[in-house]
Amino acid sequence: MPRSLSPTFLAQIPSTGASSPAFFVVLNFLNETLYVWGGIGSITPTGPAYSSLSTFPYGQTWTGLGWLGKLSAIPQTTKVQAQSVTLALSGIPSGLVNEAIGQVRITGTATVFLAFLDSSGLVIPDPIQLFSGSLDVPTLDDSG
Repeated sequence: MPRSLSPTFLAQIPSTGASSPAFFVVLNFLNETLYVWGGIGSITPTGPAYSSLSTFPYGQTWTGLGWLGKLSAIPQTTKVQAQSVTLALSGIPSGLVNEAIGQVRITGTATVFLAFLDSSGLVIPDPIQLFSGSLDVPTLDDSG
């Protein structure tokens, strides 16, 4: 499915190095919704959206995971078929492992957005939604 990109977003595709790409992920768990992004520190994009069709949740405070979070390649297809994305988190304290596993349910969802930040660190209007799907059974790798 082709993506509809706003002119503001298209103008920020890095050709001069003046803007930085960033991933934003919304995770709907059993008891809460988390807003995380691939940078360091918190960020609260205020908008407004360029397009009325934008699904990016402006006004939310996003927690930066930095190098603790990983995102697999996001498949692109024109076929109607199930696609998967793997989200990984490193450094979960042992006391929170059971809670983390218990929160992930198949009824939960994950949504991934690609955004660009301007030279001031502000989100360029209308990040694009790259993926939205159901959460699956979590796996745990205790490899130290």
